[in-house]
Amino acid sequence: GAGRTLADLHRLGDAYRTWACANPACYAAMFSHAGLAGGDSPQASTGDTPESMGPILTVIERLIADGLVRDAGVLPVATSVWAAVHGIVSLEIALWAGSPGADQIFATHMEAVERGWLTPRGQDEARRLLRQIETESGEGERRSTTPELIVRASSRNDRPPVS
Repeated sequence: GAGRTLADLHRLGDAYRTWACANPACYAAMFSHAGLAGGDSPQASTGDTPESMGPILTVIERLIADGLVRDAGVLPVATSVWAAVHGIVSLEIALWAGSPGADQIFATHMEAVERGWLTPRGQDEARRLLRQIETESGEGERRSTTPELIVRASSRNDRPPVS
């Protein structure tokens, strides 16, 4: 369902962050390739999207099809989300790696990115999931961030997450 798709987007962001923070040297090397700086990569010359974007393209395509995300085109929306996640993760690695506030900064950023792209229907779905969590688990749950709650609410669904 729609909640699962929203959760898939958060799972991708969390997986990106987790891997990058656990492998900062590899992460830095991936984005310091001469091809990226000079525009000489195969993707730059052919206009092809990197294979690594497959999962986010799939999730964004479903979110747009479900009417949860504004339709500005799958590739532009996916690239915008990727750039936002990449930026906050790069800052975390460079400036506040291991900081106790890093999780909250990331969650707040992801919530802002989501709000920027969600349609009114998508915002309604996110609120519905939050109400569901609050009803099922009590008010103590409100201390969790919106992305955490969306992932937790959708985990009740039996469809496997995007990998």
